[in-house]
Amino acid sequence: MTTLRVATVADAEALGVVHVAAWRWAYDGLLPAGRLAELSAADRGRAWAERLESGQDAMTYVAERGDTLVGFVSAGVGRADVGGPEVGELYGLYVLAEVAGTGTGRRLHDMGLRWLADRGHPHARLWVLRSNDRARAFYERCGWRPDGDEKLERRPDGLMLDEVRYELALGVPT
Repeated sequence: MTTLRVATVADAEALGVVHVAAWRWAYDGLLPAGRLAELSAADRGRAWAERLESGQDAMTYVAERGDTLVGFVSAGVGRADVGGPEVGELYGLYVLAEVAGTGTGRRLHDMGLRWLADRGHPHARLWVLRSNDRARAFYERCGWRPDGDEKLERRPDGLMLDEVRYELALGVPT
């Protein structure tokens, strides 16, 4: 059975492991194999520890099977490229390959959106790789639609990401 709960700093190392493993299977064939192989769970774990300790206006939920993390969702106040703080943003949603298709991702997704709606965000946005048909189909099944904005993002490591922005009304009165 998979349970969902709020992430804590104690989860940072496991979040790093899940984040890297999920990137490797989700982006296999979409991003350069060498870049995926270079990902460091330890580095991601340190980044997660900083994020979770910062107390920023965001929330991360994790999915666990037994005592093993198998996925996470992170949501919070929108960054400038999604419309700023009035907009909720789904920062990331990842599950391990072995739980893909089990409903775990959908449950995490819904928890993240509920958190945003509870904070009064009338809608949410997210960025997804243009070539990530699996993720785009998932979000579209959840009611998201492309809003017409696109970007070519250069990551600090030089990797270029061709992304499409999606939007979803959260049913919060404006």
